[in-house]
Amino acid sequence: MDGSYLSAELNGQDTHIAKYSKAFLEKLQKLENKGYSVQQVRIRFIVAWRGKDDEEDTPVILTTISLRSL
Repeated sequence: MDGSYLSAELNGQDTHIAKYSKAFLEKLQKLENKGYSVQQVRIRFIVAWRGKDDEEDTPVILTTISLRSL
């Protein structure tokens, strides 16, 4: 994980895959303050989201995040 982005190594380079929401980053910070760290992130689903005022779909990535207590 790189800052506020989910990143993956592709062809030897780190590549941003998705940007985490502000709310998620706040939850993650609270967990890190309690001594947890992210060990693995798996993409489980990618869904299309369109708000009622949006003209285009936005891809939303649903992940499983494994944490480890230090």
